[in-house]
Amino acid sequence: MNIKEKSDAVHVYISDNGIGFNLEEQSQSKTSYGLKTMRERSEEIGGTFRIRSKEGQGTYIDVRIPK
Repeated sequence: MNIKEKSDAVHVYISDNGIGFNLEEQSQSKTSYGLKTMRERSEEIGGTFRIRSKEGQGTYIDVRIPK
């Protein structure tokens, strides 16, 4: 995890080199409340939430929250 404070926003990067997952299947899942909640909370305060994941290659999450 990496957190950087810039003049206009706080950037949070979370990544791993784990097994990854299929984003489309995950978005249809009723049990993935953690990622859904992270997205909702980020957007509620005017931020962005981006996630990239590929099976066998890990996951990368980028959250940007304006100051």
